Amino acid sequence: MRGLTIVLCLTTGLATQAAAQVTHPYTFRWISGGDTVVNEVVTPTATGMRSDLTLTEAHERFRSSIDVGPDQRVRTITTDHYRLPMTDTVPNTWVVVTFLTHSVRAEVHARRERMLTFPTGPDALPWLKQSTALLQQILRRSRVVGGRTNTVPVFAVMRGVSAAAVVTWSSADSAVVSLPPNLEVHAAVSREGDLLGGTIPALKARLIRLSGAHPLVLHASQEDGK
Repeated sequence: MRGLTIVLCLTTGLATQAAAQVTHPYTFRWISGGDTVVNEVVTPTATGMRSDLTLTEAHERFRSSIDVGPDQRVRTITTDHYRLPMTDTVPNTWVVVTFLTHSVRAEVHARRERMLTFPTGPDALPWLKQSTALLQQILRRSRVVGGRTNTVPVFAVMRGVSAAAVVTWSSADSAVVSLPPNLEVHAAVSREGDLLGGTIPALKARLIRLSGAHPLVLHASQEDGK
């Protein structure tokens, strides 16, 4: 799993209040050299959120539904995985992960159906590579846990691997979230707790947030990787 270190500026507003206030879809984009390398449309729901994540360089797309419970814990995530270009609407892998206290139960639909159980750290959160929405969820959970430094267990949904996000708060409005090996995202967060933008130095990319749903439309040359 690719590592990730995130440097964020946060306000003192409660994350739960922020989540309740955001009711309209929004879009995260990572832009490098004028090209969009990550596009994620996030739609808040009554029980959590939906995410439509496209990774253009990896030629992958993930469509997820996340059910968030009390104290910003995630109860379930359902993820459909597609390889680009998408020639039909049927995912090549479909995963339903239920988060228990010290483990997860994964229902995997690919070439054959499997039911798997993986041990995790307590109250683990789901992780998909380069998902800004799930990074935001890690921070929301960290604020609930409290403390200057804490560890948020995570589970890589598509790989079946457990890891840990270490969150270190340098001040009331700044935190570092670290996942090995190394990737840094410097992000600005609004008073309501919304990620507004930032930079990803390792990718020479910038992160922007757009109001509304802006799904990425790929040209044929992009889909073919040309």
